[in-house]
Amino acid sequence: MELRILSVIALVVFFGGKTLAQEPDFLFEHPYPYPVPDDFMFTGAYLGEMPYTTSLEMGSGEGYLIAMSASINANLMETDTVARPPVVYKVSLEGNVVGELTLGQEGRFAFIYRLFDDPDDSRCCLAVGFIHDNDLHYNRILMSKFDYDLNLLWQEEVEMPEPHRRYIGYPNFIDHSGRILFSGVDSDNGFYGYPKYALISTNGEVETVMEYPHLVDVYLSQSVAFEYNDGSGDFGFVVTEIDEDPLHDSIFLCRMNSDLELVGRRFIPSISDFNAYQYNMVLLSLSYVTNCFSLSDGSVALIGDGYLSRENYQHEWDHNPVVGFFKLNQDGDIIAYASYGQGDFGYPNDSIKVSQATGDMVGDDNLYITYSLGQPNGTGIDYTNCFVVVRLDSEGNVIWKRYWDKYYPVYGKKVYWPYYATATKDEGCLLTGFCYHSEQADPEIFMLKFFADGSLSVPEMETFVRPYAFYPNPAQSELHLSYSPDVQPARIELYDLQGRLLQTQTQGLESIGLEGLAAGQYLMKVTLKDGKSFTDKVVKE
Repeated sequence: MELRILSVIALVVFFGGKTLAQEPDFLFEHPYPYPVPDDFMFTGAYLGEMPYTTSLEMGSGEGYLIAMSASINANLMETDTVARPPVVYKVSLEGNVVGELTLGQEGRFAFIYRLFDDPDDSRCCLAVGFIHDNDLHYNRILMSKFDYDLNLLWQEEVEMPEPHRRYIGYPNFIDHSGRILFSGVDSDNGFYGYPKYALISTNGEVETVMEYPHLVDVYLSQSVAFEYNDGSGDFGFVVTEIDEDPLHDSIFLCRMNSDLELVGRRFIPSISDFNAYQYNMVLLSLSYVTNCFSLSDGSVALIGDGYLSRENYQHEWDHNPVVGFFKLNQDGDIIAYASYGQGDFGYPNDSIKVSQATGDMVGDDNLYITYSLGQPNGTGIDYTNCFVVVRLDSEGNVIWKRYWDKYYPVYGKKVYWPYYATATKDEGCLLTGFCYHSEQADPEIFMLKFFADGSLSVPEMETFVRPYAFYPNPAQSELHLSYSPDVQPARIELYDLQGRLLQTQTQGLESIGLEGLAAGQYLMKVTLKDGKSFTDKVVKE
């Protein structure tokens, strides 16, 4: 979707208002996905037309706010029939919808990017996004304020001054002085060009606008701006200089002061390891940064899509997509790094088809990240049939890792796409996103709440969260297992589909041999030392 987001300060008539959901029949009841209501049905499983979600934990501790917007092609925004308004749902701690609020204006397309706590009112929040002007053919920033009872207090359209009105519009964060930092790209396609930034007050007043025309041909990732946690009041942002070969993209961490003046720019190089198991060289690089976090010691953590490039002793290179983690000190030097997903040092783990990592910071510099996974064979988004939730320490070490791969036969959904991760006050993590199956055109929204130890908010659903990955599946002779660092396996059992025990293994539980089995389907039961067990279907080729 294009980021050409613009605006004028003007009070608009909002469409709809506070209503109570009679039955939570489509959304959020426990961690099951529920069908999207009729107004949000889409034709075709095209990712650009999937619903977008963002979330916020209410400061009162009574639940969560989830905003859902329709995501459509830019050239359809001026069609009244697709002018679906965004909706904010109030969700209880138990996962039940207890209220809803429709934002925007009737007959115009609107979109909510972020929900923020209102720094001036502890029982209110701000919804920030854009609304499309059908007469002027561009977008304006849309800001709405409402309380926790979903009473709309005001709603405004904010117009950026020329020549910036077509390009600035993505809200990144609220700084220590209560201003929202907005970003955008000066480009006809809204993605590749040079970056622009603006500071706008929480009541819609444009304070400062700055552009950086010397940073040309860059991709400006959303959600990658932050405020330094060193008392300086400076901001940081990341840009990617595009190369025809994504392996040669260049990542830069930039620093600007509170007036949005550029005061520093640092190139983020690849990390090399010359003694990496059977490889002559291993290079870990970032190609697209999706999140930046300023840690308590003034260092910065970068998380995003990357590549693990490995050269064997025949000087042949293999490039695998991974989620990368880089930690930089105050001078911009890399002091810690890690990778997650296929190509982890030493063994192939998850097969990433679409990583799209997102995350949030919690507690003592711990981080949550989530990313989508797929099967090792085949192409296309239908192979991203689960996602991973990982809690990291400030050095990038995995504290725990959970795989959400439950297939819902009732809805026939198998592709999971987590959009937003919100760290909660109990040091847990709230995830929202959508899932679907390619044979069904209507996507469905899901919400999952994890506690700090990786358990789910609904105990009876915990068996669906596997603390391990297994691969390949189908397998010819051997099946490998990779466990979360916080679990200890006790035994692995293989059964036929009639429930007959075929073999048991209590040692060397990182793999299990299948040589003596006939081709077909089997059940693998993994039992942990804490007594929990998980059963998966595996295929012997």
